[in-house]
This record gives sequence, C-alpha cells and structure tokens, in this order.
Amino acid sequence: MGFETFTKGMQDANEVLNRNFAAAETQLSSKAGAEPPQKFELPLAEGWTKYQQPYYQRNAFGEVTIWGSVKKDSAIAQGDVITTMPEGFRIPVSAELPAIKLLEGAPAAAAVFVRSYGDITAATTSTGSAVLSFVITYAGQ
Repeated sequence: MGFETFTKGMQDANEVLNRNFAAAETQLSSKAGAEPPQKFELPLAEGWTKYQQPYYQRNAFGEVTIWGSVKKDSAIAQGDVITTMPEGFRIPVSAELPAIKLLEGAPAAAAVFVRSYGDITAATTSTGSAVLSFVITYAGQ
C-alpha cells in the first residue's frame, strides 16, 4: 500500500468518524433540551408509609430512577413487598440493590430486591419499626 492510498484511507475514516460524532451530538442535544422528567408517586404496599416523598421517573434516555424513603411501623420480614412498579417502569433483570435502614435513627447497611415482574421487596429484617431508604437507577424496559 502506497502513502497516497494510506492517506486517502485515513481521510475516509476521519470523515466517517466526523459524521458519526455529528449524529451522536445531534441526538444528545435533542435530549438535553428535553423537558424534565415527570415524577410519579410511588404506590406503597399495605403496611408501608411515606417517610419522605417516594417517587419514580423516566428520563429522556429511558433510565428509570426510584427514590424511596419508606417506613413500616411493625417488624420487617425479608421479602415484604414495599411497592409494585407499573409496567413500562420495571427493571429488565431482577437485582439486589443497596439501601439504608434506619432503626431508632441509627443507619445500617441494608438492601432491597427489585424484581423484573415489578415488586420491590425488603432484603432485610427488623424486629420493630424501621425506615428503608434507597435510590435505584436502571435502564428501563
């Protein structure tokens, strides 16, 4: 391969890269100008109450974020359903994700299970009243 062929190949590759970057920039700028995501109140299962306003939303990139700070005035059992996410906002693959548990104001590490069929359940226990707080973000379905 001669120098001229090599140079032409590099120029062609550069043009392709520039077109791809321009297309990506156009897509990102159209999303950057999008309206802020609409927040929806998180529907809590029986026995759970709002500690701070729990909600969920989907951004312009399709990511779902759930903010939860919820309280149960009785003991928490592992597997207790906290909420069920509506279709279209469910996680594609079930996962165990971190949370914080507040017992009498003292924080402790905890977790929640986020199920692909919509349930978010406690992955922790308590012998009495406790608060679970979590922020979960994932690529929505």
